[in-house]
Amino acid sequence: MAAVKKRKGKKKAVRETKTKSTKSKKVITGFEYVDAYKGKRGTKKTALTLRTLEDESDVLDGVIEYVQTPFPWLDYIISGGKGIATGKVTQFFGGEGAGKSALSQILMKTFLDLGGVVLFIDFEEAINVVHIRGYGIDIKTVLYEDPDHIEAGFDVVDELLLRLTNNPPKGPSLIIWDSVAGAGAMSGFDALQTENAQPGAVSRAYTKGTKHLRKKLKRARCAMIMINQLRKKIGIRFGDPNELAGGHHLKHATDTVCKFSKISTLRNTRNGVRRANGFVCKIDTNRKNRLAPPGQSCEIVVSYTGSVKGPNPAKSALHALKSFGLATVSGGDICVKFPDDKFNCPLTAWYSEYPTISDDIRELMYTHLSENLGEDED
Repeated sequence: MAAVKKRKGKKKAVRETKTKSTKSKKVITGFEYVDAYKGKRGTKKTALTLRTLEDESDVLDGVIEYVQTPFPWLDYIISGGKGIATGKVTQFFGGEGAGKSALSQILMKTFLDLGGVVLFIDFEEAINVVHIRGYGIDIKTVLYEDPDHIEAGFDVVDELLLRLTNNPPKGPSLIIWDSVAGAGAMSGFDALQTENAQPGAVSRAYTKGTKHLRKKLKRARCAMIMINQLRKKIGIRFGDPNELAGGHHLKHATDTVCKFSKISTLRNTRNGVRRANGFVCKIDTNRKNRLAPPGQSCEIVVSYTGSVKGPNPAKSALHALKSFGLATVSGGDICVKFPDDKFNCPLTAWYSEYPTISDDIRELMYTHLSENLGEDED
């Protein structure tokens, strides 16, 4: 009889539980991690160098220096009294005839006096050489370009910034772009391509041109002012129908946005004839400001007559002092109230005396503004 083989049953697997090691791992703090990996390269493909914010603090700040304008109140709302920042883009926008181009042209003299280079890119062909000379500017020292389209304008900007980086001048430089709304894209410049121009070509051109603009401006120790106008949206029934030209990327590429608007007209009477001789312009930073608290405003006086046709520093300072209650005008005399003294002079002599006391007036205005418009205490 054949032996019956017993079927062997499978052995049950016994799960062995390994006890976790009681040895605790070393906890690496953030400072130890930075010290251990600072300066070490990554993979061969990327070859990255790890850096800290301390190493790049000067680069990330982006502001190498500030240039004060002849208008102390304007300097205060833009950057807390420091002035126009180099390495940054400032945008002026507003209605027609509000003083945007005139103010930027007056700022050219400030940069030229410091030994810098000034480039005026003109898309509107509206610059007045007589007014430029009236500001005390030698027109031989101002670079001028009138490109056909946006792409050509940014080519000129890139070439100048490269030269300024390789051969830096004595002082900071300034580039004025006049204007954003007046410039067209290359695709719409040719008459044969006008009918086939793609929508958004202008916006794409500004997006491409301003993508690395701040980096180049910072290296070249240069400031840039872009002048813009308001556009009306079609079919908007609710909300603000106004829109800035240049696309959405230009808003992100700009550090400070200043809105210009007329608030009152100045008139005088001569020989029985009453006529306008200027206006008061309000400038506010409600839209955007990275260098100072936004939502502030100032006022400057723009003159139609006199040696300075355009924003007038002396008249603007007197207008500001009267608004602050720091100056009074009576009987053709001006009285400016300083903390420890008073300054009196005839109204006709104010324009010749103002340059000698402009620094004292600036300090007086900053003291008043900091006390009345400073940060609220908790």
